[in-house]
Amino acid sequence: MMNRRVNVVVHGDVKPIIPLFCENCSEAFSSSIDVEAYERVKVCRQCELAFVERDRMSWNAGVRPTPVAINEELLRRERLETARYYARISRELESEGRDKRDERKRGVRSDPGP
Repeated sequence: MMNRRVNVVVHGDVKPIIPLFCENCSEAFSSSIDVEAYERVKVCRQCELAFVERDRMSWNAGVRPTPVAINEELLRRERLETARYYARISRELESEGRDKRDERKRGVRSDPGP
């Protein structure tokens, strides 16, 4: 596995270093929401929702998800993103088909031809 940690040297006022990747699932932080979650519980927002919010007492006691649980969560996220992608494509195709039907009803051709 590739080491995804980036160290930054800062002179002067030192602020805590926010990593680029979640220490739990190794996914890249994608927004300020992930940074805020990291400042609260040291994981990305998705991991906070999936693991911390389910059982905050255990999390605070130091219990962390197993690699199997993390992989299951990553697969769940991937399936969700895939489903969202196909739903969006389906809506776009449906809308495009509706536009073409409307054009036919009005007698307008979308492809004027030669």
